[in-house]
Amino acid sequence: MDRPITGNNMDLALPSLLIPVIDRDSEDWRQLTEVQRALIDMLERETATILEDPSHALGLIFGPLARQYADDEEQTERGLDTLAEMFRVLARQLKRDLRRCVRRFVDPAYHEIALPILGIGDSVVRLRTAAFPQEAPRTVEDQRRAYEARLIFLMTLQSLDIILRDDPEFRTRLLESMRDDTPEGASDDGTDTGGAIAVSDDEIRLVRAYFESHELVTGSWEPTSLPIVMSSNQLQCCRFLRPGTSAQSVEQLADIHGCRVGVPWNDRTIEAYIMIRVKGPLTRWFKFCAKSQSGRTYTPDAMGVRLVVADEEFDEMGVWLFANLGVTLAGLTAMPRPGRVPSADATASKSAFASTRFRAHRVHAMIAGHPVEIQVLPLSVAANVLFSMGDENDRLFAWRRFQQFLPTIRPPSLFGVEWNNRLVRSKNWRYTMQQLKRELHI
Repeated sequence: MDRPITGNNMDLALPSLLIPVIDRDSEDWRQLTEVQRALIDMLERETATILEDPSHALGLIFGPLARQYADDEEQTERGLDTLAEMFRVLARQLKRDLRRCVRRFVDPAYHEIALPILGIGDSVVRLRTAAFPQEAPRTVEDQRRAYEARLIFLMTLQSLDIILRDDPEFRTRLLESMRDDTPEGASDDGTDTGGAIAVSDDEIRLVRAYFESHELVTGSWEPTSLPIVMSSNQLQCCRFLRPGTSAQSVEQLADIHGCRVGVPWNDRTIEAYIMIRVKGPLTRWFKFCAKSQSGRTYTPDAMGVRLVVADEEFDEMGVWLFANLGVTLAGLTAMPRPGRVPSADATASKSAFASTRFRAHRVHAMIAGHPVEIQVLPLSVAANVLFSMGDENDRLFAWRRFQQFLPTIRPPSLFGVEWNNRLVRSKNWRYTMQQLKRELHI
């Protein structure tokens, strides 16, 4: 079950059980829907069963997910231990990602409240029993710990569902564990935590194999640095330097790094630079909640591939992208009715967090079984998302997204900070901008 939580200019699809831990005698409890109360009752009864006989724990927790991939109950039982280990590794990664986001986007004055609570654990049984206690916690500290356990438990379970749908390595590992000929003890011991988020040991090799097997690009994929000249107004990068040219010594330079390729198109070759981004579980969970109003209708992409081209080639490359990988040209199915003005450029991002200055042609594809968003960016946009102080900077995009989730991660009624208060947001914004200036040496 999901409930929309209204934020700034958007709704978030979040689990309806992700509500503060409240006393059943309170007015807050009476305001919950019948479905919400029934689900919490069910989970608390299951918790009582787990505490009485821990051997039932994995079946109660992972049985519904395992049955989506198993042919019968025997296979379901055999897959439970593998799911439990995947869950543990993923929970640990999500907590690390949350900690990193807080340190990047929240003023230190609020770190004591916002940082993940220590001692919650990564084990699914420990998180589950802490998340839905049989007796309502009485102290504020205990209520916060119970809420933290509920947040991590539900976030990890939802992320595990997403990864099993779109990661063939994870899915294969689960299916192999369900076979009756799998040697006992053959499951992974979980020491390699990178498996929770890694699409491949070599993302460049994976993407290169895809583009070359479809004869989409040519060239040696040589790692290349593109120097750019920084603008003195700090809001936009000024211009690019072509490889082989130089700038005046007084100008401030930065570099964009990518793999140089050629794109054959209309009897010529367009120079492009490929940049690859692997998206971690927290980023994907954020995107899932922001995009989806149902827990089973949207799977966020696991990796992003950007083809950066000269500004004058941007529109032509958009045609190339949709001719080779798209269904229809961008915007063709969204033509305005007669007399109406289009609400936005077809290349503008539809994300509620995106800058109006961000432009990209985009399609989605499956690369080796992984959902991937492929974008074509003009050089000026590619520079500004990395090095400008304007709102198209990737760091500031991530700040806007994280601020939208802070009231969910740390509910004001339980943790005492009104995250949407103008003074609090301004404090977090100034802190984030100071860090960005330090990184850009401004």
